[in-house]
Amino acid sequence: MEHDSSDSLPSIVGEIIIPEQTTPSDLAALLRQKNFTIIADLMRLRVYKTVNEPLDFEIISEVARKYGFIAKRVV
Repeated sequence: MEHDSSDSLPSIVGEIIIPEQTTPSDLAALLRQKNFTIIADLMRLRVYKTVNEPLDFEIISEVARKYGFIAKRVV
């Protein structure tokens, strides 16, 4: 099966530190995106949250990677 290059992830441009209880609004600020963009990304992943509901780290990692970031948990 051929892999379409449009499905490729971007190059890694940095890391973001994810605090506990990170919301879509917080994630948008960390990734320098609009809230509605992050909500749309979540919906594509079949995750339905408001801008103020906490997200699972795995979901945060997946969205961050789309924008070229590796998510790291707060230690």
